[in-house]
Amino acid sequence: MWTENVCWDQPIDLSFPIKDGVNIPECFGAAPPRFDPFTSGNYIGSIEKGSPVNFFNIHINPHGTTTHTECYGHIHNGHYLTNCIEKFLYNAYLIDAGLTQNENGDQVVMPEDIDAIWPEDTEALIVRTPKIKAYDGQFTEKNPVYFHASTIDLVNKNGIEHILVEWPSLDKEEDGGKLLAHHAFWNIDGEWQKHKTITELIRLPENIQAGKYVLNLQVLAIDLDVSPSRPVLYAIKP
Repeated sequence: MWTENVCWDQPIDLSFPIKDGVNIPECFGAAPPRFDPFTSGNYIGSIEKGSPVNFFNIHINPHGTTTHTECYGHIHNGHYLTNCIEKFLYNAYLIDAGLTQNENGDQVVMPEDIDAIWPEDTEALIVRTPKIKAYDGQFTEKNPVYFHASTIDLVNKNGIEHILVEWPSLDKEEDGGKLLAHHAFWNIDGEWQKHKTITELIRLPENIQAGKYVLNLQVLAIDLDVSPSRPVLYAIKP
């Protein structure tokens, strides 16, 4: 673990806040989060409605509306994030990736678009792309940027166990269920890499620099393939 000269007092939050249906990302046509006070008879769990406490239910689709971290259970039924994450602090490296535009207009991260030079003990790779802001948080039917599977093969070859991206999915929005980048990352045709995670829809501050960080990957202890997550970076002083 890179522990020397870490700026522990200057956390950099990469997550979108979860809000009740306003100013949130929207992907794959998922409904926005909804916060409803618990009701029972005449009781309504809201201070505004006369309750002594707020007591709310939450309805949310993590894959479609917020920063989220997923495990291989996303493409293999019956496996949960709680069984895949073994620790929460990682050596992380932020890179800037270029984009290749295909003949059909797709913007794809190809192997030649990334500089696969980072410290050998890097565990988590954060990928920044130049045109992500054009979506303004609304991704449904926008055909966002995605990875070519061969790029993921390169990432795997360089020892990355956790990957974090700004867009909603490693794969194309509509690809007929192939999910080639997900399949490559978890190596479904060989020995499954069950300890690896994908974090999508992160929010990178404009002034953050490429380079080395310590990543604190915060997730819920939840028996699902995915959790809303809060990746937090800590810069390392030169």
